[in-house]
Formats: sequence, structure tokens, C-alpha cells
Amino acid sequence: MNQVSTYSHSISREKLRGESLSDEDSYNLQRLYESSLEIAELMEELRSDIAEGRTSWRELTRKSDIPFAQQVYALPEVDV
Repeated sequence: MNQVSTYSHSISREKLRGESLSDEDSYNLQRLYESSLEIAELMEELRSDIAEGRTSWRELTRKSDIPFAQQVYALPEVDV
């Protein structure tokens, strides 16, 4: 998330200087947006699982074989 912030700040500064958004930047922003939607969906599923007792915080810190962890690890990396 820190890289997203740095990247967004960089693009904002370019726009303030009147520079156009490159095709690569547009593509990267679209991928970041799509990834953020996937993360939001996963976080909602996690919230629901914890609230309904299907998963605990302790399990999250000890196991990487639970579905949430597998889904997070399966998210594609976005190079920015």
C-alpha cells in the first residue's frame, strides 16, 4: 500500500505540472484499482468470517493454509 501511495503522489505531481498521463500510467492505475476492489472483497469476507466465528485472528497469524491467506497470496503483483 505504501508503494501505491508513493506512485499516486508521483502521478499527482506530474498532473500538477501539466503533464499528460501516459498509457503505462493509465494501465497501472486501472490494475491498481482492480486489485483494490479484490482486496476490499477479501477484507469483507474476512470480516464476515471473523464475525461469524469461522476464522479467528489467531488463525490468521499462525496459518497460511486458510482460504483468506491463499486468496491474498494469489493476488497478482502490480509493478508501479
